[in-house]
Formats: sequence, structure tokens, C-alpha cells
Amino acid sequence: MDNTLKNDKNSNGAIIATIIVIIVLILGAFYFWGKQMSTPTEPVSIPVKKTVVIKDDVGTLQNEVSNIPMTEVNLDEPSI
Repeated sequence: MDNTLKNDKNSNGAIIATIIVIIVLILGAFYFWGKQMSTPTEPVSIPVKKTVVIKDDVGTLQNEVSNIPMTEVNLDEPSI
């Protein structure tokens, strides 16, 4: 009978220790969360993308192709 009573004491101590550890973890989480909420943050600037107008009519494409300098195009060497 003493043996079962002794096991219950050990079990209660482990449960109490576990509860204390969980409470300490919760308090630490609240501490860091409160600290983060009280720290002012700088506003984040989001870059604005420029609007690109795409003209896909035949005249515009032909002008772009004809304006490419042929000195930049090297057909002799593969571009690997």
C-alpha cells in the first residue's frame, strides 16, 4: 500500500512541474508579444510599378525590328 501512495506522490510532482513549465512558457509568450506590439514599426513602402503600354500593331513592330542595329546580331556563333 505504501508503494502505490509513493507512486502517486511522484506522479503529482511531475504534473505540477509540467503545469508550472507551461505557465512560464505562456507568460514568456505574452511578454514577447506585448513587447512586439509596443515597438513602433516603420511603414513599409511598396514600390509602384510603372505602367507599360504594349502596342502590338504591325507598324510598331516593323519599326522596332528595323531599328535594331545589325552589328549586335552575330549569326556566325551560337548563343549558348
